[in-house]
Amino acid sequence: MNIKSYVLALLCLSAGLGCASKNKLVEKYPLSEISRPYTLPDNINSWSVLAFPFESTFLVNPLYWEMSFSDTFSLVWAPLPLGLKWQALNTENHRLGVSAMYLILGGLANINYRYKTAGSWALDLDYNYTSFDVYLIKLDMSTGSIGPLYQFTDRIAGKLFISTFTGRVSSGLVSDILDTAFGGVRSNSSLDFSGTGAGLDLFYSFNHQWNMKAGVSLLNVKGIGSLTPSGNLSVTHLWD
Repeated sequence: MNIKSYVLALLCLSAGLGCASKNKLVEKYPLSEISRPYTLPDNINSWSVLAFPFESTFLVNPLYWEMSFSDTFSLVWAPLPLGLKWQALNTENHRLGVSAMYLILGGLANINYRYKTAGSWALDLDYNYTSFDVYLIKLDMSTGSIGPLYQFTDRIAGKLFISTFTGRVSSGLVSDILDTAFGGVRSNSSLDFSGTGAGLDLFYSFNHQWNMKAGVSLLNVKGIGSLTPSGNLSVTHLWD
């Protein structure tokens, strides 16, 4: 079991899919990443396919569906309706949003703040908390990142970021149940870890109905090894 692979998977998750009515999308959802709201506008839906590396393969979630029921609230299905996104603020210069989601094996929460300048620059601050019970272990991790976003054209944007993370690996629910069922001694041992990272996110809008995000990063988990590459990819379709 490769603990580093689980750490990479959590970072990628906390890391973030009909026929469309194009005129409504043009009116309510900007083409450029820098101008987009944290939640979808009222009566707009999206379906995303998400992919990220895990050990020697890729994990793919083709069932990430977001539907809005106001300009500030969205319901997330992944595939169950167990996630909420709330946009607390979206002005000419400031955007603030919060989300929380349960994904069967665990959950995640996100706080995102974006400061937008009058030009093509913005500054993103992200905080993510993830907790997953996978196989016989449980992983809890907090991640914070900061970085500038630049809108090169109406369709293309890029963001450089640096991040720090801390977490703990402990025995999972399955392990505790097996210990209890077979009279074993429950282990309270755990492993704390921390590290830093840096990366690049690229955003591309094919049109108002289709967009893509690709990210690459280098991670340094203290005490585990050298720099480790990671990445993520998502393709999103929007409609009303």
